[in-house]
Amino acid sequence: MAMADLWDASLEVSSAREVAEVLALHMLQPGIAQQARNELPQEARAALDALLQAKGKMPSAAFERRFGAVRPMGPGKLERERPWLSPTNAAEILWYRGFIFRAFDRAINNPSEMAFVPSDLAEVLSPQSSVLSPSTPQPLSPQTVHVAANSSLIPHPSSLLDDVTTLLIYIQNNTVKVRANGEWTNEARAALIPMLRDSDGVEDNRASGRFVLLLFLMGQLGWIRTQEGRARLNSQPVTHWLQSDVDTQRQVLFEAWLNSREWNDLAHVDGLSLEMTHAWANDPLRERRVIVELMQREIGDWRLEIADEGNLQSPISNLKSAN
Repeated sequence: MAMADLWDASLEVSSAREVAEVLALHMLQPGIAQQARNELPQEARAALDALLQAKGKMPSAAFERRFGAVRPMGPGKLERERPWLSPTNAAEILWYRGFIFRAFDRAINNPSEMAFVPSDLAEVLSPQSSVLSPSTPQPLSPQTVHVAANSSLIPHPSSLLDDVTTLLIYIQNNTVKVRANGEWTNEARAALIPMLRDSDGVEDNRASGRFVLLLFLMGQLGWIRTQEGRARLNSQPVTHWLQSDVDTQRQVLFEAWLNSREWNDLAHVDGLSLEMTHAWANDPLRERRVIVELMQREIGDWRLEIADEGNLQSPISNLKSAN
């Protein structure tokens, strides 16, 4: 009945089954669901739109990291605390209004719990809702956010950290097959696309894509290893990074790129083709540091801005685009 009150639904039924059936019909009436979505606090709308953009579902761990977790409560505690009246984060707002549910997805090799919008409700919402595009900055950070439903606090977004976390979760929960050279198979990449906030380079695996850079950084940090033809995580460094604060997480990724001798930025710029490399060589580490110092003098601390917009590319790529 609490959900019915939140939806302003007048129910003249007695059994729990009848309540569910009548409420579902009410929620799916033309305009009702969209109006309820529009009345959600901003952080809850962002969470709902993120799910709709991901074709209605994403791994629960990734969803909870970005939008908070629903506190586990038994019937007694529910009755005493009535959490629907004072939800602590976006996930609880959507949960107690019936926008989202949880279930195990057994369509994948390793069943994992997913947060999802029921298909009939998603169908009503998707054509009309202002679903955010991958390039649109998101108003929530990837960390677990605990804010009151009427709070105006919107943490600074970070698509970069969200997507790195999603990659880690995906590798942990799925069989990610890789080729001998370490590249992911087409099948493994295709399944990942709807889960990312920025899927640049995932589908075509191009050298200048964001996906190739993120995988390189994770390998550079010793987070991933290949075993029996599949990608696996090294738990100790991954756990240490996940338990760090947001600024430290960004800094770790930034320094992995900044100090790498293996990553040659020139080789990852669209439109550039490195020919006759046997006759010449460049020093990517030295060149990278010079460019970083130049950018810091000209525009200040650009590192967090690039990371927060989910557009972590080499400075050479960004300067080339600007010109």
